[in-house]
Parts: sequence; C-alpha cells; structure tokens
Amino acid sequence: MFNLSSSQELVQVNSGGVRHCEHCDQEASYSTMLEYTQRSFYMVVRWVTGRFYYYLCSNCLGTMATAPETIDPKEAKAAVPFFHRNGWMLGVAAALVFVIGATIAHQQNRAGNETYLAAPQVGDIYQLDMAKVQDPPEARVMHMLMRIQEVRPEGIVFQLATHYYDQNEGVDDDIRSGKASGSTYYGGDPVIIPREELRRLYDEGTISDIDR
Repeated sequence: MFNLSSSQELVQVNSGGVRHCEHCDQEASYSTMLEYTQRSFYMVVRWVTGRFYYYLCSNCLGTMATAPETIDPKEAKAAVPFFHRNGWMLGVAAALVFVIGATIAHQQNRAGNETYLAAPQVGDIYQLDMAKVQDPPEARVMHMLMRIQEVRPEGIVFQLATHYYDQNEGVDDDIRSGKASGSTYYGGDPVIIPREELRRLYDEGTISDIDR
C-alpha cells in the first residue's frame, strides 16, 4: 500500500509594505504570506501543490488575497524550503541509482555466467526451469537446480535436484542457505548434456543463472 501524506505549510515571502487595513481600518505593516500543500511519498519524495498568496496585517492579523503575478518569482521560490520544492529529485535520483546498479549487476552476472559456460567445473550449480525441458512438464513452472558431477569431452554430467519450486526465490534461498550444496539435495540418475545443448538452453533462457 502506498504511503502518501500531505500537510499545510505557511511561510513568509517578503514584507508587504505599509497599507491601509480594511479590517482594523488602520495603516499597518503587512507581510506577504504563502500557504501551500506539502505532499510526500513515504516522507521522502516531496512536492508542492495548491499555492495561495495573501497579505497579513501585523496589527489585527487580517488577510487580503493577492494574485501570484504580483509576487516576485525569485522571492516566492526562496520562501519554500529546498527539500519541499525539490524533494521529488531524491526519488528520481534513487530510481536512477537503482536502475544503474541493477544494470551493472546484471552485466557482471552475465559475464560470470559466460565464463562458467566456457569452462565448466565440478560443483557448478545451474538454475533452470525444468518445465521448458520436460514434455509434458509436471507443472507449468518448475524452478530447480542441477549440479555438475563430472566434465567429459562428450558433455557435462549433471545431478538433478529432487524437488522444484513454482517461484525462482525458492532455489535462490537454497543456494544462499547452503542447502543446495548438500549431498542429499540431489538424486536420481545423472544426465549428460552436450556443451552445445547447454549453450542453447542458456541462450533461450531455460537456464537462468550459474553459481560457482
């Protein structure tokens, strides 16, 4: 659920000079005031809406509305705190940092996978969707792991995991926790996959990641 909030803010823009107040019927000093709505997303990304300018009598606190065109734009801008005016930039910057970081991480991961494919080693763990290989598949999605048992000239010998998940997070958790390194995690008869076939499975996305 999105955390959106808003608050009413009041700032002084400048001195409004001396005027005759229609409320107290006296000459009085005025201040130019700005009332606005401060909106925020998770109290971090902020922006301003609903600006309303008026003159405030120093004697009776009576008010008199004025048009935005009568206010110096530079003074009006300076009156609003920078973070209130430009807090949205923080959100944009954070999004850019996230996108750039994710892109770099993806490229690094891709480069690592290419290295592992070119020179497979015993113990390398491959993530794949077995549903794209089985015909017919046991389930619509079958995220599982297979581990290199032996590297032969004619192909790579893999041990297959004894179970699968309907979401990729399951195999990720097994790798992070070390569960996927256990001897009982894999079972059944080993399978031999030629290097060319392994390359094809990776390029088409059936194999999604390689861990070493």
